[in-house]
Amino acid sequence: MEHKHDLLRAAEGAGDTLSIATWMSFGAAAVRALAEGRSGIMVALDPPVVNYVPLAASISRMKTVPLECDTVHTVRDLGVSFGD
Repeated sequence: MEHKHDLLRAAEGAGDTLSIATWMSFGAAAVRALAEGRSGIMVALDPPVVNYVPLAASISRMKTVPLECDTVHTVRDLGVSFGD
């Protein structure tokens, strides 16, 4: 149980409660997938459900993000480089 408390304490600094719950849902779904013997899958959020998507389906086409969108600006502000 002590690890659970450490995780929750670390999560407190990670952002708002909804963000924390979302990331914990992804992690829990990934652990469930492993426990069920699944492999070659990606955990995907399709609100309000977390789904398992085959990796082949997740990479079957190129997905792009507009360079001027808020998400790109945010990650650049955090120091992420896209090689450009």
